[in-house]
Amino acid sequence: ALTDHYGSDTEVDYTRGVLGLEGDIGFWSWDVSYQNTYNKGTYGNKVIHRDAMLMAQDHFANGTSCSGEVTAISGKTCVDVPFTDPQQIYGNPSAEVRNFLFGEEEGVTIYKQQTVEAYITGDLFELPAGAVGSAFGMSFQKDELDDTPGVHSASGNSWGLSTASRTAGDQNTRAVFGEFRIPLVEGQAWANRMDFTASGRWTDVSTYGNDTTYKLGLTWEVVDGFTIRGSRGTSFRSPALFELYLAGQTGFGGQMSVDPCYDWGNRLESGSVSQQVADNCAADGVPADYDGSASSSATLVTSGGAGRLEAETSVSEGYGFVWTSPEDTYAFSADYYEVEINNQVANLGGSDITGSCYRSENFPNDPLCSQFTRNDGANGDYGIDTIYGGYTNVASQGTRGVDVNFTYQDDFDFGSLRFNIEHTIQLERTYQLFADSEPSQYIGEIGDPKHIEIGRAS
Repeated sequence: ALTDHYGSDTEVDYTRGVLGLEGDIGFWSWDVSYQNTYNKGTYGNKVIHRDAMLMAQDHFANGTSCSGEVTAISGKTCVDVPFTDPQQIYGNPSAEVRNFLFGEEEGVTIYKQQTVEAYITGDLFELPAGAVGSAFGMSFQKDELDDTPGVHSASGNSWGLSTASRTAGDQNTRAVFGEFRIPLVEGQAWANRMDFTASGRWTDVSTYGNDTTYKLGLTWEVVDGFTIRGSRGTSFRSPALFELYLAGQTGFGGQMSVDPCYDWGNRLESGSVSQQVADNCAADGVPADYDGSASSSATLVTSGGAGRLEAETSVSEGYGFVWTSPEDTYAFSADYYEVEINNQVANLGGSDITGSCYRSENFPNDPLCSQFTRNDGANGDYGIDTIYGGYTNVASQGTRGVDVNFTYQDDFDFGSLRFNIEHTIQLERTYQLFADSEPSQYIGEIGDPKHIEIGRAS
């Protein structure tokens, strides 16, 4: 077809430099490093000039010639396009028409990162079971992002495609951390050795704030070759620069796909919408028989969440044991794990926002209800006008299961043989998009089997 003129290509240049120093002060060892990373991605897009297409369509519909006129953004001298010519319809326009309607643009994404890290390790003092080991350190990291789309995407002059604006921002991350290994028991009848480890980290992110995370662990070697282990820890992830500073980008969505109130009266009778949705649609003034025929597509605006996004947080636990044969030929381990992630950053689409709003018992005061606008019913148009989506903290997910590992290795006259089997049993994997929605269970679905097994031989 005439409008089959889409495509893209990307070229990425990556540069990374590292400088480091290390040394010893008595029984303490230290390390200082500096890292500088520079990424530049250049992406080209084929576009159909919107100003050219509209100019040609207007003159064709009016039966007039556009000869001599120049488009406002693409700067093209107009060519009369014979839209009813089969050669044009089936994608074989003349060179003049191609030059007028079609073009290319180039966007650039630059990402910079600088990191300074320093740490020192050594033993603090002696206990009956051994020396208390320690490590202390600090780090500083600066991230910068600048994504400049092509001129036609930025100005909304790419016909049939969404618009994109410049996305730019930076953040600084500071952290201090410490870790200790404390030997509790050694050489007892009930424990060859028992060690306790503890670590903590304070992190301050300029775009988010500060938080403290920790990890605790216990290793108990009961007898030679048999060890029990367990750990519990927390972590957090501050929003990424793209999630924070993505500039407003627009697209379009059909009313039937984004509006839960579409024909809600008949859909209530058929059971495809709930009574809660029907009540909220009625309260919003949408007629029960509104069919959307008077409404055009909704405008979907996607943007970053600077000023409202919070960090993702997680808690993880793991418990298990390791057995190794006396000759180190066989090894077997089994570990139970459980991970819970809260405040996960999600990119909400149009139907996510409107659907959650009209399902809410707190309608119209649910926060998501303020992220879209609806037409007032003039000329029978009650459709969704604009939806402001993008990145927000709404999701949580959890997983738990068992990891089993078996290893066999031995030496023979012909060489060494090593065989390893890793088997994971997923007991639960859930994802909850909204606080008022039921968690989804994924185990057993495509991509999330209950049993996962990997074997290696060398």
